[in-house]
Amino acid sequence: MEYDQTYTIGKSIIHISGPENPSKNQIEAILDECHIIAREIIQEIAENTNEKCDGQE
Repeated sequence: MEYDQTYTIGKSIIHISGPENPSKNQIEAILDECHIIAREIIQEIAENTNEKCDGQE
């Protein structure tokens, strides 16, 4: 049976689909990976913002 589920966490929307139902551990691993990616994106945005601010001063 195909798995197709969308999770909303805060303002984030995460869609997980696949050929079968994932285990609880698989879902937790996917969400953990999303959290890691989100932190990296936030860090990159912060660094870019700081560079722009530094350049304008």
